[in-house]
Amino acid sequence: DIWRKLIEKCGVHVYNNWFSKVTPVIDDQNSTIELKAPNSFVQQEVTTRYGNIIKEVSNIWGIKFKGIDMYKR
Repeated sequence: DIWRKLIEKCGVHVYNNWFSKVTPVIDDQNSTIELKAPNSFVQQEVTTRYGNIIKEVSNIWGIKFKGIDMYKR
């Protein structure tokens, strides 16, 4: 549902270019979502360009956005 709302707000091209590169990690028990990025470039760009929108959309669903971290290797 969050991805659909982000596509509605930002467009499918933004989803394909940025949001599809990150993986959501949802903690149902604590009602949080964190995104995992494959590298620091994607992490920085998504945070800078879309962090506030992601936070806004997740709040609509009552989920706290914890931010974007990189995958642990």
